[in-house]
Amino acid sequence: MRNFLSNTFKHQGEQLLNRSSYAYALIVFFSALRFFTLIAVSIVAFITLRQGASAGVKALGVGLLTCYITTFLSTSLSFSNQLIIFIAFFPCFFSAWLLRLSANLNFVALCLLLTATAAVIFCYYFPPYFLIQEYRLFQSMMKNMKTQGWVILMQPDQAKAILLGIQAASSLLATIMSLLLARGLQAKLFYPEGF
Repeated sequence: MRNFLSNTFKHQGEQLLNRSSYAYALIVFFSALRFFTLIAVSIVAFITLRQGASAGVKALGVGLLTCYITTFLSTSLSFSNQLIIFIAFFPCFFSAWLLRLSANLNFVALCLLLTATAAVIFCYYFPPYFLIQEYRLFQSMMKNMKTQGWVILMQPDQAKAILLGIQAASSLLATIMSLLLARGLQAKLFYPEGF
């Protein structure tokens, strides 16, 4: 069973690199499914790691366009939805590009932390209504759950910092997971005996 999964993983990686239409189709498919965007982001990172920034930008464009269209058709393309899509794709593409250039995972992790810090500072001070909207949505969801006495008693300014920290941590975790998945696929294809 393990050999079957290993061979399937390797075959899919080869197909992603050799057939760009297949890679784009998978990116479209996984980007259209709300909770599988992580796989589409991993494919974008894998293409960027192996084929460079120009091929990665094309794959990134396919994924972003698909996410924007599905988000527009299912909900609305508000600022918060645009920001979530942006946060899902760009940090992983950026980190894959840096990893291709530097081949140093520590440097990439440092750059990700600095980028996340800059994003937190930007989101905290410049579009504060975004975080307040997120807090109000979260508060209304909790009230609609009708749990016993579980009411959130925070001011919007307090919740703004907490929600921003949660979103930054989850974004970094998703980026690292996507990058490690792409790096694992690269290692399986090109370094099967290990580094």
